[in-house]
Amino acid sequence: YPGVLLYLTMWIPRQKRGQMLAWFVFGGALSGVLGSPLTGLLLTPSHYFGIEGWRAMFVFEGIPAVLVGVLCLFILRDKPADAKWLTDREKLWLTATLDAERASVLESHIHSASLRMITDLRVLMLSLIYFCAKFGQYALVFFLPLMIVAFETAAGNTNTTFEVSLLTAIPAACSVIPAILWAMHSDKTGERIWHAALPAFVACVGIFLSTMFHDPLLIMAAICIANIGTGAQSAPFYQLPNTFLTGMAAAASFGLINALG
Repeated sequence: YPGVLLYLTMWIPRQKRGQMLAWFVFGGALSGVLGSPLTGLLLTPSHYFGIEGWRAMFVFEGIPAVLVGVLCLFILRDKPADAKWLTDREKLWLTATLDAERASVLESHIHSASLRMITDLRVLMLSLIYFCAKFGQYALVFFLPLMIVAFETAAGNTNTTFEVSLLTAIPAACSVIPAILWAMHSDKTGERIWHAALPAFVACVGIFLSTMFHDPLLIMAAICIANIGTGAQSAPFYQLPNTFLTGMAAAASFGLINALG
């Protein structure tokens, strides 16, 4: 993830970077929308060729990721100047734009290209914020299936593994479009701090409401609100280090924030 964040700074100008990151995060949300039902289907048979279903699931879902990872070695390029699909004019414009952005950051922030910037108080504060955000997000992701099973107990009925996986996909589906639209608005206005903070507040409200309700429908609605907040927060939040860091320092800050979170 930090590698992807750094890679986007090498290719995408600042005014488009938020929505491009949102499209990348969209892949994660889409994996929840499509991956949850797929996982439910894969877990339905107890065995595949004598292998337990849950073990086979890891293999089936891991193979495409490995293949795409290998393809990236041959398809991705380090910088616009190496891209065969761009014209010379496009290469010059994109390279000049990115170089000017890096120069403006370096001019505004002394030592911004130094690895010593990972001790910057702003980076540590962003790490703490990211930790809190992921604390709530992972609780939702990991425990939502157990919540749905608890709904079954309260309602006195039992859902199949596939039905549980379909219900699990609902909050992820709700978060996709708002995240992209919010990132586009952040890019359009150029504002990052409030665009990162407000979704976090929305997620907080959603999680709080989910603990107050007892009706399964209201709980799911609150969880959907929380997912919209956590989904929309990510892209603007990760534009903040780029406002005062560049190069190796930006890469190190992405890694530190992600690792601590």
